[in-house]
Amino acid sequence: MLQRSPNLDMPYIQPSQAQKHVTHNEAIEQLDALVGLSVKAFDAVEPPANPVEGERYALGAGANGDWAGQDGMLAVWANGGWLYLAPQEGWRAFGEAEQALRIYRGGQWAGLSFDQLGLGATPDAVNRLSVAAEATLFSHDGAGHQLKLNKASAGDTASLLFQSNWTGHAEMGLAGENDWSIKVSPDGSNWTTALKVAAATGHLSGSAVQADALDATVGRLLTVGGFGLGSSAAPEVTDLDAAISGGIVSVNAGTAANVPTGLSGRHAVFVAKSESDGGFQMLCDQSGGALFLRRLDGGVWGAWQRLWDSGSLVGSVSESGGVPTGAVIEQGSGANGAFTKWADGTMICTQTLDLDFDAVHRLAADWSYPASFAAPPVVTATLDGDDLAANATPVASEVGAVWMEAVGASSARAALHRISGLTDFAAGDSARVYLSAQGRWF
Repeated sequence: MLQRSPNLDMPYIQPSQAQKHVTHNEAIEQLDALVGLSVKAFDAVEPPANPVEGERYALGAGANGDWAGQDGMLAVWANGGWLYLAPQEGWRAFGEAEQALRIYRGGQWAGLSFDQLGLGATPDAVNRLSVAAEATLFSHDGAGHQLKLNKASAGDTASLLFQSNWTGHAEMGLAGENDWSIKVSPDGSNWTTALKVAAATGHLSGSAVQADALDATVGRLLTVGGFGLGSSAAPEVTDLDAAISGGIVSVNAGTAANVPTGLSGRHAVFVAKSESDGGFQMLCDQSGGALFLRRLDGGVWGAWQRLWDSGSLVGSVSESGGVPTGAVIEQGSGANGAFTKWADGTMICTQTLDLDFDAVHRLAADWSYPASFAAPPVVTATLDGDDLAANATPVASEVGAVWMEAVGASSARAALHRISGLTDFAAGDSARVYLSAQGRWF
């Protein structure tokens, strides 16, 4: 017959044993120490000065004093002395100082852990923690609280999966990379990355963001540099008829289609929408300062209209044919004469010159227009024969016709000859000539 129990190492009463009560009391003492095990502290090394009957300690490494040489043992104060018991694998003990339950395993008292745990649900090899409840609360112990999801490497996944009837429909986290993303699925099989945040830059991408600078898909987020406000350099389009979504674009007038006539270089275009098939485009001429406008009506673009030029606002515009007509938009004068510009592009310049006859009885002068034409204009002149110098008084019939030649878009030359055989005026006499040039300023 065994003398001690195999698990708690308590003594058995032997046959014909004298003083059986001693053995019995020793077993009772051990049962009292081990059942419902609770210790004053784990890893204790310093014995208390005044221990209380029944106090228990889980000794750590380096125990001293009365505990010297008893590292790792359970020390129980009983009957005026220390009783030492060896803990066994799987024993559980509550630490009164730590207010925590520990399990003895691998030769030490370790914090409580389970390979699987189910709270109202059944765990399995993959879902080792399973909870079925109306809510799960993770609160703070101090100022805050962190929920940590750790993965082994960049190619692995650390994410939160959202399911409906056990079918995944949304996932967020580090899904197979270190960029943070949000994915969605209609069926749990086909997934779309709606939003991704690059770990290196913090920049956004994904199907919820513009795919390129001209992407105008409804519901997508506008990006800096994309077709919209906030761009430092508007995206270029090759056909303004295609730019029908609100935003800002740029065009190269030399190569793009449906830009105002007569432009060259790059220009900014503002596009506004009032409805699905209505709105307007406004183009600013970067070189000349002119402002152009056209309307989108019923999905059809109207003709371009010129609203502003050289610092002056067009007085009125007619939308018939898209060409403004009839309004004086600017007048001015200076040493070279006066000019008047109309909204349809017509310009008339006038000047009065007093021309002196030279030794060969010819009058000539160059005229620089007070405003430049877009192309050489038609130039005419009339002579006031009664408005001559006092040295001679010939009438208009006594001098030849005025010859005019447009040298270019900015100047012309006027020449006047006397009628052959008439000598009523001499070199130094003058005649007044009225000059006019008419053409287009754009």
